[in-house]
Amino acid sequence: MSRAVSNLRPEGRLFAYLVVVLSAIAQIVCAQHTAQSEREAMYERYLECPSLVKGGSISPHWMADGSSFWYSESAPDNTVIWKVDPNVNTKMPIFDSARLREVLTPLLSHEPPSQGLPFSEFDFVNESESEVEFTVDEKEFILQLDTYRIIPVPQLSEEGESRLVPRSFPEPLDWAKEEPSPNRLWFLGVKDYNLSLRATTEDSCLSFTTDGIKDNEWGARGAQWTLDRKIKWAWWSPNSSKVAVKKRDYLRVFKQPIVHWLNPNDNDDMVEWVRYPWPGQATVQTEIFIVDMPSKKLVRVGTGNEPDQQFHVIGWRPDGSELLFLRIDREYKRLDLMAANPKSGSARVILTETAKTFVIGWDFEPFVEQKLITMLDDGKRFILLSERDGWKHLYLYSLNGELIRRLTGGSYPAVEVVAIDEEAGWVYFTAHGDQQRPYDTHLYRVSLKGKEVTQLTNATGQHSIQ
Repeated sequence: MSRAVSNLRPEGRLFAYLVVVLSAIAQIVCAQHTAQSEREAMYERYLECPSLVKGGSISPHWMADGSSFWYSESAPDNTVIWKVDPNVNTKMPIFDSARLREVLTPLLSHEPPSQGLPFSEFDFVNESESEVEFTVDEKEFILQLDTYRIIPVPQLSEEGESRLVPRSFPEPLDWAKEEPSPNRLWFLGVKDYNLSLRATTEDSCLSFTTDGIKDNEWGARGAQWTLDRKIKWAWWSPNSSKVAVKKRDYLRVFKQPIVHWLNPNDNDDMVEWVRYPWPGQATVQTEIFIVDMPSKKLVRVGTGNEPDQQFHVIGWRPDGSELLFLRIDREYKRLDLMAANPKSGSARVILTETAKTFVIGWDFEPFVEQKLITMLDDGKRFILLSERDGWKHLYLYSLNGELIRRLTGGSYPAVEVVAIDEEAGWVYFTAHGDQQRPYDTHLYRVSLKGKEVTQLTNATGQHSIQ
């Protein structure tokens, strides 16, 4: 090759050298391209790594004995449900997958999907935990664990009024705009800014308000402000005879433009106007109503005449005799716990919390997470979280507003009430009680008599309690 190049004229030799260099560069680029392809293939294999990982987080479902639990392990195409007994350190499957698939196939008219269990959730249907109910292909079945006798569950009872009550409770059409009743008969919804009612056995809706318009509407407007988070906007009484709802008036609230720069060619949708209450200007005006289901009549709750108040509905007393809610002024310096009579709408003040700065326990309603008020099962007492002495602590009150006793105290803040064991007389709560690690969250319990505050978790860090 060098001899042939040397016999060429200068311009010919230059051309030959360029050919050789370009050929070498092409080979290098080709090699790099091949290496890049292998690298991309390796990257794709890494993306599949999670499918090879077994275990991970466990969601325990406690069983009737109070010490063992079951959890689902959904490995790719091979779901197994395990029963764990921590006392004796055992783990065993609850279901014989092959046997279950064999008895299920004739009822489905085809082989169940995947290789393991065709479901990852189930319910025990009796106290002995010898029968379970599960769903496959939107069909419900009951299985006897000792014999593996399997029975399809009818969707409705055979005849009579009980046909109104489905055994399998249907899902709302839109969780943000429909609230199911406790007796599983009704969905209260919002349609065209008005309240509507739909039976769980059919899709037709009955509207029973007509005065709702855009920006002066019933029910579920708040759901539009919560980034698709589900918030509660209707509160059914325990016996489903009444339901509390709000009506919100935004008409005087300032309109603020939101410009959607990603749609520059669509002038009609480029600017969206939303209502936003600026400080010192008009804010949302809210009313609470109670709907009597038999008569479909609405009763307005007497919340007072002070303008710009906001309300947060807590819920009903266990016997349904009163609706409990919070009322707060615009400056967030006074908060009233109130109870409304569902027949007359008259409301009474149970207690009032005030502060020179702002009252704790209140947040913008769609994002309320910590409960300021926790009712006891007797329906006559409740626990209040209050920061009245500078630290947030627990106080036991009666529903007539009388302070029974203070439950916790000290130079640390309680966070929230987790559970109440009224029979045993214990209140379980979380708090930042470690003076050396003040951001750690631990579980505590205290007697309803206000004694024996005990820390129940020891490891450092933030504890999440179930």
